Amino acid sequence: MTPPVALVIDVSNIAARSYHSVAKEGPAVLPLARHRLKQMLRTLLREAEPLRLLGALDCGRSFRHDLYPDYKGHRGEKPDELRALLEEAPELLKREFGVELFQSPGFEADDVMATIADANLAAGWRTLLCTGDRDLLATAFDGGGGAGTFILHYDRGTYFSLGPEQVEQKMGVPPHRVALLKSVQGDSSDGIVGCPGLGPIAAKRLANEYPSVRKLFQNLDRLQSSDRKKLEAAGLEYMLLQEQLTTLRFDAPLVAV
Repeated sequence: MTPPVALVIDVSNIAARSYHSVAKEGPAVLPLARHRLKQMLRTLLREAEPLRLLGALDCGRSFRHDLYPDYKGHRGEKPDELRALLEEAPELLKREFGVELFQSPGFEADDVMATIADANLAAGWRTLLCTGDRDLLATAFDGGGGAGTFILHYDRGTYFSLGPEQVEQKMGVPPHRVALLKSVQGDSSDGIVGCPGLGPIAAKRLANEYPSVRKLFQNLDRLQSSDRKKLEAAGLEYMLLQEQLTTLRFDAPLVAV
């Protein structure tokens, strides 16, 4: 029996992607970006054929900003028309496509999507997460029989479904180690520094060998000398903070909008 399909959209992400796809067309591109957003939704609906269509929203500051005030602080001001599209996208998607919108005060859209996907797993659904954010790669899970959590990756006009195997090929670590990988090597898109001096090759090696930052530090004497010295210089508390920033929450209290 084919499992029911839920399509969960990162609303800000798809709106921004719609805007940037037409931004070079010249000034006053908001109507064109709005049209592009609708096109993208129609394509998603045609390819995914979901029983439920849900949208995840950010909700201002999150607990990550409280842990680390510079979290995403490097991002500059958005163009006026992009801000306008981001503001109107939720209502547009709800009105014209019937998208069920959810947010969670103190959490990010990523956490909302992870929480929805986790609940759907228990119910035997196939959940497709539409986002360009690599954080959600950590949720990929094949439940068998078509059920599970899969990431929709957009490339050259086509959506590809990424499961655990594809995530590992892409990232060099299995989904459940993606957060640790990012905490060690850093993530410039979110302003996460990671362990200074540790490059992607070392980060992948460590993330494959150990399940958490705490386990890394419990086994410092087994690490290569160069890796050990860099981790010791960073310190356990600092690295635990990096791990908190990169780890998705699956328990965000959802609020329908």
